[in-house]
Amino acid sequence: MADERIKQIREYEEKIRKYEASDNNIWRMSHWASFEGAEKNQPHLLPVESDKLIYLFNPDQTFYASVLNYSLVKFYTDPVEYVLRSLEKSIFSYETFDTLNPIGKAISYWIGVGFEPSVMGLPQHITEEDAWIGRDPIIKERIPLDSIETPDFHTNPATREAFDFYNRMREIVSDDFFVYFPTLYRSPWGIAWAIRGIENLLVDCMEDPEWAKGFVDRLTDCRISWDTERAKALGQPGLAPSNLYNDEVDSPTVSPDIYRNIIFPSEEKVSKAYGGINYWHCCGNSTPFYEDINRISNMGIVHVSPWCDLDKALQIYDKPLVFEYALHPLADVLVSEEKRGVIDTKLSEIKDKLQGRRALLRSDGWGRAADPQYDIKRLQYWVGRANELLMG
Repeated sequence: MADERIKQIREYEEKIRKYEASDNNIWRMSHWASFEGAEKNQPHLLPVESDKLIYLFNPDQTFYASVLNYSLVKFYTDPVEYVLRSLEKSIFSYETFDTLNPIGKAISYWIGVGFEPSVMGLPQHITEEDAWIGRDPIIKERIPLDSIETPDFHTNPATREAFDFYNRMREIVSDDFFVYFPTLYRSPWGIAWAIRGIENLLVDCMEDPEWAKGFVDRLTDCRISWDTERAKALGQPGLAPSNLYNDEVDSPTVSPDIYRNIIFPSEEKVSKAYGGINYWHCCGNSTPFYEDINRISNMGIVHVSPWCDLDKALQIYDKPLVFEYALHPLADVLVSEEKRGVIDTKLSEIKDKLQGRRALLRSDGWGRAADPQYDIKRLQYWVGRANELLMG
């Protein structure tokens, strides 16, 4: 029996084709520049040179599942559902929020924050609250580093499952739609954190820093090897500039010495192997590491979280670096009606501070905070103020 969802997918595709060609979408696209590697990896939008502080606006998976009323477990485990809901999310966001986010004929296949550790053997947990990293470490002790097996792209269980899922999605979508296959964006330190365990890894850094450094370096080599095989499997000429998601680089849990001596070498190695880091991300407090982060070669965008010192970042980071400053999802965006003045104050403050720098403002990190329709109204209000104060 034919899957009725395929008919709905074709209707969504046609709607996206029309939206993509619209004047409004062309205007949205005019604010963003492509970067080398965007056709090979899931791109992170890069602002064009501009005297305006433009912004990214990205609802979380849990927000969409709540508003559009679908199962996240089914989303992550059924290729037809993943395609259907991905298209539906794009249309809903485009129609609901008058943002700068363009719409296009592409689907980003993202399996969750636990994908990279799952490639190294740590099971990922998929729930109605999203896809999560497994909690029990699989490297129980300081084993010989050469005993850590390099994951083979073609035989690795997590990769094989993802590749089968990806191929099924490619069969589902029309020929003019593109599906991005996941890459290993999480940093080697982040993978080490997951498969060794937080406490164990920090003790390693104190008791046997040489083993800890070698462990992170070994995982760096595993990442480079896997992504090299990925490029070949997808018919690509080689590695392209990558992203580094580094939420585990958080002070004071991580010290400046740990970053400088153990983490930084792995990130520099990634940058040299991939031809650059398009986007360095950390949701935590990376302030004590600014000077070392600034030494990473060939980096494009650096993320500054709401827990970071923006003034210090402006002093230390090289001017060619693009700043991505993230707002606090509740204190700065999803505020109650009686506190709406906070939005104008924050937007104006950040705009003044980033004047003269190539930068963008990031509004994301929020799922469902209250009643979905109430959340939508609050987000629409924020978008309206951002358009007026930043783009007006």
